[in-house]
Amino acid sequence: GGVTLRKGKIQPANASQNGCMECEGLNGNFVCMSHKVVQAIGYPQSLIDTWANYPITASNQVAETVRTRAPIFLENLAAMIAKYPNLADGVALTGNNSWAAIPLIVEGKVIGALGLNFATAQIFNEEYRGFILTLGELCAQAIARAQLYEAEKIARAQAETANRIKDEFLAVLSHELRTPLNPILGWAKLLRTRNFDETTKIRALETIERNAKLQTQLIGDLLDVSRILQGKVRLNLYAVDLKVAIAAALETVRLAAEAKSIEIQTILSNDIGKVLGDSDRLQQVMWNLL
Repeated sequence: GGVTLRKGKIQPANASQNGCMECEGLNGNFVCMSHKVVQAIGYPQSLIDTWANYPITASNQVAETVRTRAPIFLENLAAMIAKYPNLADGVALTGNNSWAAIPLIVEGKVIGALGLNFATAQIFNEEYRGFILTLGELCAQAIARAQLYEAEKIARAQAETANRIKDEFLAVLSHELRTPLNPILGWAKLLRTRNFDETTKIRALETIERNAKLQTQLIGDLLDVSRILQGKVRLNLYAVDLKVAIAAALETVRLAAEAKSIEIQTILSNDIGKVLGDSDRLQQVMWNLL
């Protein structure tokens, strides 16, 4: 029977010889990759369930060919039962009379096995064995190419996702960097050109200092490339007075609003309490809402 490549798995193209491709699972078990084909040719469900998943230590020709890295040829029913007496009952249900199991080896590593079952007894002469071994090599190469293709697809998708996240982050960050810069430049210009009372000067300097610290934190976020690629942001959680965070955000955008003749009216409920959060991030949320 031939084999076809489907979704990175080798499957029999037809069931004339009851071919079955088996691949080793991550947990050391084998998983039958042609489960639907086995069902289609009428095997009992109990037998399908038995062969659908079994450990590498199992006493059968497929598991043994992987353990030993050597092909196994069983030319008749007597040879099968003699070698694997535990399979006698199951073999009787299949109607098969000869078997071949070939390890699939790629770059010195066994990645699975090809099991071929035949309805009639076979004589596996040198030429016949050579053909089956070649078939096994082709199957192994096909699986390896499929795995490389899937790995390349995954890597490309991850790279595209990382670039998209980075682009989105930089787009947001460019806006975020400008926001605290506005009150810094605005108050610096006002302090240089106007005379303010001491209270206003203190408030202006506090606003400049607070926004300078915020900008430093944002630049730190930009430099932390690993978090950008993972789409993560570090949060410094503690009890935050929302009134303070809102007032700080108002102060950040106040000068920009006044420059556009926009008056911001603030009405805060008296029962606003504290929340567990990151004060700087909450302030960013507030000024973006504003």
